[in-house]
Parts: sequence; C-alpha cells; structure tokens
Amino acid sequence: SCASNVPLTPLARLEMVQKRIDDTMQALQTVRAPLDNFYNSLNDDQRQRFAALGPAPAASRRGISSDNDLAALCSRRAEGFTQLPVQRIEQAIKPTQQQLDAFDRLRIASAEAANQLQASCPTQTPQTPLDRFDAVAKRLQAMDDAIKTVRPALASFYASLTDEQKARFNTLGPPKNGSPRQG
Repeated sequence: SCASNVPLTPLARLEMVQKRIDDTMQALQTVRAPLDNFYNSLNDDQRQRFAALGPAPAASRRGISSDNDLAALCSRRAEGFTQLPVQRIEQAIKPTQQQLDAFDRLRIASAEAANQLQASCPTQTPQTPLDRFDAVAKRLQAMDDAIKTVRPALASFYASLTDEQKARFNTLGPPKNGSPRQG
C-alpha cells in the first residue's frame, strides 16, 4: 500500500493515507484470530514473558519513562497529526469572502478530527499483547474516522479554490523543523 510517489493534491494525499490505513486495518483483521489462538494456548508464565515483550524497551530508548507517558505522548500527537495547519493554509491561499464558509467548515472538521483521534488514546498503556493489539486497531479506526470527518470539508474547500490557489495549496508541505505548529 506504500505509494512510490507523493500525490500532488491534498485530496489525493489524504486518499493515499486512507488506503494505507485501510490496508493496515485489513492486515490487523487477518492477524487477530491467529494471535488470539496463540495467546490462549500459552500458560501463565509464557503469557507473562510474552507481555514483557511490549512497548517498554522501545519507549525507554526514546527517553519515555512510564506507561502513562506513552498515553500522554499519544494524546499530544493526536492534535498534531490531524489538525490541518489552517493558519498556514489561510496565509498561502488567501481565501476570498465567498470561500470563507468552506474554509471555516474545514477548520471545524479539522478540530473535530483531532478530538476524535485524541479520544482514541489510551489513558494507560495496555498490559497484554492482545489489549495492545486492540488499542492499535482502535487507534487506526479513529484515524479512519478522522479522515472521513475531514475529507468532505477539504473537498468542498478545495473545489472552491481558483487554479492559482489550488497550485499554492498543492505545494504546502509540513512545517519546517523548528517552525511552530499552527492550527
């Protein structure tokens, strides 16, 4: 599902992300029953060792000290991953008065998507492999829902743009390192 090139338009980029999420969700569905069967075949000692393979080693390599910190990291990232940089878009596009309603709907949809994604963050890191697996599935579903929330507003706003505005929007990328996130 990985594209060899990045699509030019924001809508096409969103579709690419949607496809990757759909493919990942399908892969999770394929693996879920065998994982459940395997986990249920383990004795208690094996389950404890399997659970110990969880996120703690990777988290400590990144300087994260506890399971609750992992949940906090998820929460902080939710907003950054879903909220469109609306101030940057507004500065680059310079919407006309007629385009402001569509732009406001995009701003609202972006904030709603961020809230949806933030709500999918666990309050604590799940302890068992099956619970962690299910948390990943829940997170992917929230990403899918967030895209579905933003897509209609983005399509409407993009359709309202002139060719020149579309060209400027198409070239907007992520903020440069060190630039403050705006939304």
